Amino acid sequence: MKVPVVILTLGIFFSCIFARSTSFTTRLPEQNQATVSPEKGNQSTLCINKQNGLYIGGCRWFYRCKDGKTVNITCPHDLVVNKLQMYCDYLDKVDPPCGTAPNCTGLWDGNYPDYSRSCKFYYSCSRDKFHGYVKCPASLFFDPTKEACDWPNLIAPPCGTKGVK
Repeated sequence: MKVPVVILTLGIFFSCIFARSTSFTTRLPEQNQATVSPEKGNQSTLCINKQNGLYIGGCRWFYRCKDGKTVNITCPHDLVVNKLQMYCDYLDKVDPPCGTAPNCTGLWDGNYPDYSRSCKFYYSCSRDKFHGYVKCPASLFFDPTKEACDWPNLIAPPCGTKGVK
């Protein structure tokens, strides 16, 4: 009797995944909104012979193809296209050339200090991919040797003050 429940649960799970992958949503950080506009001018041919879905147009815009018709999505001025997630995102969360996220290619899996933010943040890399920033709790800084946040007097420079007189 439990097997049908598991199969039913998996069926619902895969139905939800299929529904999510075929639906169109634009997730944006905080309250920022993308500009969505129907096809226009020379962009109206973008979706000819393409499957329904989302496609990269450039750093600031992407488009949706639906039954051969094009809908353009333009990111607000302070956001760029996150090509992995297909939504508008902050520069520091998007890989170059459009964003400024750290390049994790060739780095060991782990956590690394964000020196540009005085080690109050660190970022994670796994399998050559950037996986986001984490802010250390108040008054703590990232210790690259421990790969954890700690008091500055317990961390060697450049992130801390240990041994500095």
